Amino acid sequence: MYFLLLGLYIRKGCDKKMVKNLETKKFYALNRFFDFGTKQLNFDLLNKYTGFFGENIFVNAIVGKNGSGKSSILDLVYRIINNLGNEIFHSRFTNVDYETGYVRKVFADLYFLTSDEVGLVSCRGDSVGISIGNIRMYFGRKSRQFENDGYTQEFGFDEDLDVKGLLKDFFYTVVSNYSMQAFLDSDYADEETKKYRNDETVIWTNGIFHKNDGYSFPIVINPYRYKGVFDQKKEFQLTNYRLMSLLIAAKNKNKDRGIDEERLQLIEGYELDKIEFSLNKEIIYNKFEAYRKKEISSKELLERFRNSLRNNHLTYSRAVLEAYGLYTQYIDIRIDKSDPIVEHALLYLVYKTMNIAGRYPSYELYKTLGMVDFFDSEMEWDNEERAKQAFKDLVNKILKDPSHISFKVYQVLHLLGKYELYSSQIDADKEKSKAWDRNSDMFKPLSQKLKIKPETTFNYSQYEGYDSEDLASITKKLPPTFFVSEIFLKNVEKSSEKKGISFKKLSAGEKQFIFTVSSILYHMENLISVDENEEDRVKYHQVNLVFDEVELCFHPEYQRTFLSKLVGTLKRLELTNSMAFNIIFATHSPFILSDIPTDFIMYLENGKQRNGEEFKNPFGANINDILHQSFFLNHGFIGEFARKKIESLFLFLSNDEQSREVWEDKECKHTIRLIGEPLIREALKTLFQTKFNHSVDDEEIADR
Repeated sequence: MYFLLLGLYIRKGCDKKMVKNLETKKFYALNRFFDFGTKQLNFDLLNKYTGFFGENIFVNAIVGKNGSGKSSILDLVYRIINNLGNEIFHSRFTNVDYETGYVRKVFADLYFLTSDEVGLVSCRGDSVGISIGNIRMYFGRKSRQFENDGYTQEFGFDEDLDVKGLLKDFFYTVVSNYSMQAFLDSDYADEETKKYRNDETVIWTNGIFHKNDGYSFPIVINPYRYKGVFDQKKEFQLTNYRLMSLLIAAKNKNKDRGIDEERLQLIEGYELDKIEFSLNKEIIYNKFEAYRKKEISSKELLERFRNSLRNNHLTYSRAVLEAYGLYTQYIDIRIDKSDPIVEHALLYLVYKTMNIAGRYPSYELYKTLGMVDFFDSEMEWDNEERAKQAFKDLVNKILKDPSHISFKVYQVLHLLGKYELYSSQIDADKEKSKAWDRNSDMFKPLSQKLKIKPETTFNYSQYEGYDSEDLASITKKLPPTFFVSEIFLKNVEKSSEKKGISFKKLSAGEKQFIFTVSSILYHMENLISVDENEEDRVKYHQVNLVFDEVELCFHPEYQRTFLSKLVGTLKRLELTNSMAFNIIFATHSPFILSDIPTDFIMYLENGKQRNGEEFKNPFGANINDILHQSFFLNHGFIGEFARKKIESLFLFLSNDEQSREVWEDKECKHTIRLIGEPLIREALKTLFQTKFNHSVDDEEIADR
């Protein structure tokens, strides 16, 4: 399975604010496998690299100094993908909580290889076209350019449009950029970006930080940012949650390994020790707008929930719990006297069920059931039974949904002791006696079985259902997100230590590596979870991973091993069995570049692409050589302050006319003794002896 991004052609007329120092009417090649002039592929060269990085994996790099054009290239790629997604999907996603926007004045073409064919997505102002195999269609305003090239005009709002067929050979892009200066609103505010069929201006990047569309819109940027700024605390919490499933899966796989077999380590040097959970009621309360706005207290919120269940008329809360077969079970024991964890779990279940109905595109039919802030209101339907049936249909759809959308619902059901019942797809109506038998140990809440109290913590090993290696199964059985988790790791080299180390205490570099990889894996698992047969969902089999300045916060050793660990993880989790990956690094790290052959590298200097044949192949090359040629470091490999200091001393000792500083004897000696490079130190020592007619103390230099 071939999947590879080939390059970007920037057309005349592309907005100068986007092009910046890049050239128009120019093709920027990501690798050497595509001849833009003839539009032919070099399969002979490409076949030599088949399996080089691993099955269904290709890796590219974009390198150059700051300001060379790396970010400009990538931003144009993102705009093209965004525009295609906006035209195809926006009219279908009227119920999501964000707005995508079409970026006007983009004139550029993105070429990619899928299977054995060259695909193309082209933006020409207010129109965007896609060409893959026999498909040639465009969206947006009528375009004579596209029609002259044999494209047919289509419309995203056309219900007959075969979106799945159109995008079956397209790709999903996941961008990872943790730079604090990236994707700031102010950098994109002056771009002419419009809402779908609307003149209202939006900032297009804000629409692709979210993933509430069931993974259809073909691009997402990590981490999530609000107005260009990402919340590090929230990101840590999200990563913590994703990481739990990955660590538990790794630990389960190690159970079957022999003593002499290598242990699987998701985090190098560490294995999972334990995970502790504690209830955080605030997480639930903040789901409700009235509480967030401080219009009601937590006590009043809970009282409204209790009253909605006591109400003789059908309320939204009651309808939700009846649909799950939970209403009778818990109303019997007076909700305000029940287990506090159970009460909060039920409130969250009501919220989550209604939120799914009101947010996700594939649940459009149930949108009227999704008014979360009316959870305690009476359902003013003419037919109460019809209202109940609507919620039953919604719940049945959620329970049969194999994607990430249903995970949080299953987590609550597991906490309540209902997981096995619903995961078997048993209809609640046929199992009423079991579902409502609160004397049955099988259906007692786990909080009662484990004697969990709201103010205490408990370990995941007490929790049920973690013997699987499947991430989706593990995730569905984790405690719900209103439990705060803390992960403890065990140092495999210090196995005698009884106390594990909290994940919070790892170094910034270690956590950054884990943040990056676990976030990618999280999206991959969600993409895989999409059902191929679901009519209104796109199933992507090709993924474009972009790591922009991934070396941020990384120790050189983490940079050196990053690609190897990433590829190893994709293979180990068998993601390459069902997906093909194109990986792009925009990097300043010579360690990352030393893992990538020159045939996969775009060299940029001042907005122009340099011919890769001019350079020594960086694969396995000396780091200093890579720094010099790939990042155009013409002033050597030492710090600029040190370079200027040594240059000044050299000019002074050489009696050069350009010397503007006067150095004292002692100052010269002291500086020479500080220099760590022997060749430079010896040369300066010789010049010193010539100028001052005495030598620098060699013993003192050696001691230094």
